[in-house]
Amino acid sequence: MVLTVLGGVVVLLVLRAAGAPAPVALVGQGLYYALPSVLETMRPMAEGATLLCTGLVLLGCVRALRGRARSGAALVAAALAAQFWVKYSQGLLLAGCLAAAYAVLVARAALRDRAAVRDRAVRDRAVRDRAVRDRAVGERGRERGPGRRRAPEGAGMLAVLLVLAAATAAGPHLLGWPGSSESMQELLTDHFNKPDVTDPWPLFVELSLHFWADWLRRGLMAPLMLFALGVSAWAVLRYDRRIGTVVIAAALAGVLNQAGHPDIVIGPRLIVLVWFLPLIGLPLLLQLLLDGRVPGFRPAPPPVPPAAPALPDGGDGAEPSAEPAAGAGSRGRPEGGPGRGAPAPAPALRRPAA
Repeated sequence: MVLTVLGGVVVLLVLRAAGAPAPVALVGQGLYYALPSVLETMRPMAEGATLLCTGLVLLGCVRALRGRARSGAALVAAALAAQFWVKYSQGLLLAGCLAAAYAVLVARAALRDRAAVRDRAVRDRAVRDRAVRDRAVGERGRERGPGRRRAPEGAGMLAVLLVLAAATAAGPHLLGWPGSSESMQELLTDHFNKPDVTDPWPLFVELSLHFWADWLRRGLMAPLMLFALGVSAWAVLRYDRRIGTVVIAAALAGVLNQAGHPDIVIGPRLIVLVWFLPLIGLPLLLQLLLDGRVPGFRPAPPPVPPAAPALPDGGDGAEPSAEPAAGAGSRGRPEGGPGRGAPAPAPALRRPAA
């Protein structure tokens, strides 16, 4: 229960680090407690801690992409180190998928930086040639070469992820823990109740084909998961391409974990990381709708305040004068009335008695 609650808080922090406002981030936290993945976190197994560590890894990656590279890299290293002791196979897949995602981001950043440097060099050469023609440049300006190039954005995090992936792969062998071959034999021998399979790969491929066909059939019969994954993938890439690449890589680690153990009985538990895609993508889709960034959808305009009521003096907008009208007393009585400053009325004549 504690790990489940903390996992929802981490999802909220990831969305806040991605730039989502607090109400949208609270939607993501609520989804963590409402989607089917919460059933796996409530069981006394490793999935609750795995989701928590994965959320912390995503939080570190998003912080690094938002400009806090050192704190993000430290958080990623700490979370993957904890994941190694919880479930090292899932930690290895997560580190490998994130390293591949950062390799794509670094390659794109390098190409973008190279294009920017080339354009700047062309502009500087044009300015220098024009200055030389005008005899207004000194020797220092002529001899200045190109500036020092810096590493592309994300190169530091890529190095951290590669080191962590290598350490996670080597750790089980150094500690004598079982590896992928033992996991495959456990699957093919019905939890070691049958003799070991001498050539496991043909049987493993056949079992995988049957598993994914059945998984797709079930997904089409109850398409909530497939629909949520497709919409969420579009939303995270639309919101921020770099963050979307990282989140999709984390979800892909869940798919690879399931591919390594194609058992339909425990399938939802092994593929649980794939739910991080709708956990992050659906709240960001809501933010895109509120911002009007979804094609074909525009938010309702704000209500127009009601017009001011018409004035009784004909609507010319002039305020009524505080001066009394002509021929009126200081209290608005007609001239000659008993008001202050007006003459007293003449006494009435009495009719003489007969």
